[in-house]
Amino acid sequence: MANTTSPFGLREEDLIAIPVEALKPNTPINFDLYASVGGSKGPNPRPSDIVLFASAPSNWNNTEPAVLKKCGISSFFIRQADHARYKSYLAFNSAQRSVDRNGTPEFRISQIQDIGSHLMEVCFHTGMDHLVLDRLQTVADDIVTCLEDDPRAVRHIQNLVDHDMYTYFHSTGVGILSVAMAKAMGENNAEVLRGFALGGLLHDIGKRLTPLHVLNKSGPLLDSEWELMKRHPEDGFEAVKNLEVPQMVRDIILYHHEKRDGSGYPHRLTADKIPLPAQLVSIADIFNALTTTRSYHKKRSRFEALMLMKHDMNGKLWSDGFKALIAALTDGENKDSEELRAICV
Repeated sequence: MANTTSPFGLREEDLIAIPVEALKPNTPINFDLYASVGGSKGPNPRPSDIVLFASAPSNWNNTEPAVLKKCGISSFFIRQADHARYKSYLAFNSAQRSVDRNGTPEFRISQIQDIGSHLMEVCFHTGMDHLVLDRLQTVADDIVTCLEDDPRAVRHIQNLVDHDMYTYFHSTGVGILSVAMAKAMGENNAEVLRGFALGGLLHDIGKRLTPLHVLNKSGPLLDSEWELMKRHPEDGFEAVKNLEVPQMVRDIILYHHEKRDGSGYPHRLTADKIPLPAQLVSIADIFNALTTTRSYHKKRSRFEALMLMKHDMNGKLWSDGFKALIAALTDGENKDSEELRAICV
C-alpha cells in the first residue's frame, strides 16, 4: 500500500487489504471494493492509484482470481469502517455449507455448531433479516433431524471454543440441548421442536447491542454494567419484532432469564407466569454456560454443573425441565449416567 494515491481522499491507514480469493462467485457484497492500479517500479517509480472497483450493494460475479491477477490485481481493499461487514460476509458464506446427513452424529453436531455459530456471528455484526432467518431455520431443521436420527448426538456438543466466538457457539449449543430436553419430555411435534431449536439459537440475539466491555469482562459486573446486560432480552425481542418467528421463539428470547421465584429479569415473573419453553431454554442456557471455559471461570464437568444447578438454583428453575436435562444427558446404564440420574433423587 506504499506510495498510493486516491481520488476519494482515502489514506493508506483507512484501508484493509483482502485477498481476491475471499470473494465467492455470485454472492452479494455490502461493502465497497477498491483496487490498486497503475504505478511502476524502477529508476522513476510512479505511484499507483486506488480506484473504486465495485460499489455496494452489488453482486460479485464469476471473475476468476487468476484473471484478476493477470491484470495486476492480487488484492482488493476495503475501508476500515467496512471491516465488520466484510467479517459478516465471510461468516455468512461459511454458513452456506450444508450438513452431511449421512455423517456420524459427532460429525453432524460439529457441522451444525460450525454453521450455526457463523450465522450467529452475522446476526451480531449486521442484525437480523429475512435472509439470515431463513438460513437459521434450516439449521434448526438440521438440529431436529440429527436428534431424531440419534438422540445421543447431544453428547457431542463442543464447548471449548475461542473466547471471541463464545456467544455464537453457546447459542448453537443451547439450541441443540433444548431440542434434546424437549424430546426427553416426550415432545415429538416437529414444529415445536424447530421452535425450541430456533429459540435456542436466538435467545441471546439482544446481546448484539450490549457493549463488548460488558460482554467480555473477566470479573464481576458493576451495578451499572449489570443494568446494561439485563437489557438484552428486550433488545432481542425488538430484533425479531418484524420477522416471522413463532410466538414461542419470541417468548424464549424475552423470558429466558426469568426465575420461578421472581428474582429474574426483565419482568420478575414468577412460576407458571413464565412460558414453559422459556423455562426449558433457561436451563439449557445455564448448563451450557457452566460447562464452558470462560475468562472468569473454568469449565465444570456435567456432574459438577448439575449439582451446582440443583443446590444454587433450587426454587428458581423448573424441576421437570431440570429432570429433562438429566434425561437428555444420560445414556444407558454406564457409571456416568447412573451418577447423573442420582442427582434427581
